[in-house]
Amino acid sequence: MVKNCLENPYLVEAHLYKVISHQTTSPGTIRTIADDRNWSTRYHIKFALIRNEHTPLARSVLFLPDLKLNDLKELYRDPLLPTGVKPFIHRELVERGEDPERLGAGDEERVFTIEESDLADIEQEMRSYERGGSSFGQPDGSEREDEGHERQ
Repeated sequence: MVKNCLENPYLVEAHLYKVISHQTTSPGTIRTIADDRNWSTRYHIKFALIRNEHTPLARSVLFLPDLKLNDLKELYRDPLLPTGVKPFIHRELVERGEDPERLGAGDEERVFTIEESDLADIEQEMRSYERGGSSFGQPDGSEREDEGHERQ
């Protein structure tokens, strides 16, 4: 059902941005949007997906290089940002020559670490996306189950 909606020619980016930003949107819907080759290439959709806790981390990480520097800084300071994304934004800012520690000057910050085994899984998933494949929502049918909830 969600995939059919994404193919609707009358769907506009602003509407989809609101759906992604809404707290009650199901994880399956977010994953479907993040996996959509058309919508997930749009700048504002990427930005909204990064901020959503249900977006697969590997997808969020792939979106980061496409963001403007000021948007990365905004995300880095956002207290509602999913915790797993922040270290990757930190890395992206450093790679662009920014000092992320100065962005939060005066603010209380928490540092989150990612286990080496988790990092390997994320990097493997990123390579899978770059090759055009995805393991999210495939084997267990959970995405189909989530889509059923969308009909209500």
